[in-house]
Amino acid sequence: MDGKILDYAERIRKCKFCDLGRKKDDHDSRKNFEGSAKATETSAGADLINNSSILKEANLEARVLIGDEDSCTIAAVRRGNPKKIFKIVDLNHLKKIFNRDLWKMANFKEIKKSSIDHIKKCFSYAFEPMLKISGSGKQTVLLTNLVLFDKLSAISDKYAASANKFSIPASIQANESFNNIMAYKSPKNICYSRSESSRYCLASSKYRMLSERNVRALDAKQPAAKKRRIFATQERKKLR
Repeated sequence: MDGKILDYAERIRKCKFCDLGRKKDDHDSRKNFEGSAKATETSAGADLINNSSILKEANLEARVLIGDEDSCTIAAVRRGNPKKIFKIVDLNHLKKIFNRDLWKMANFKEIKKSSIDHIKKCFSYAFEPMLKISGSGKQTVLLTNLVLFDKLSAISDKYAASANKFSIPASIQANESFNNIMAYKSPKNICYSRSESSRYCLASSKYRMLSERNVRALDAKQPAAKKRRIFATQERKKLR
């Protein structure tokens, strides 16, 4: 996959003119959602997977959802889709959750940063088998507390029971990059969604991300000598 955005959706809960009592047919109302703010992501995610016109035109179906451990979106997708939809957990979210589970046992004196880093490294080999094992191969962390052993075993069993979610390395980094661009153009402390501005910001974010990817793709194809000439030219312009 090239990482490009295939489709996107927005959920608008407010409209300035609608709040003033005006009818929807006498202005450009972008209000299209009546639920809570928490339900907007679930509604948009289910709509993009089950009702995307772009996927239907290409005769494609989304059967795998990559995301965090939030179960609301996948539940909504499965309710509106008769076919089986698989869920794969994003590796970055998985590592954060596992790290949080380990730090919950910080009351044990053996649980400190060095031991947690070692356990996380061992855990990473389960879903990243291509990682090269570095170091001397000697045992550097020794845990002797039997109560701690039982708790670590319980955590391992919990993740082993849902191993199908992270058996395939997957990432939603591209989505997070797009969200960061959108957060920059439409910050949460300013309400743009009460007018057309929110949709313009969303479309602009998509265009900017595509432009940045095209620039990086062209830059990767350029030879090193040409990259140095372009860089030198840009530096000279800055000095003028």
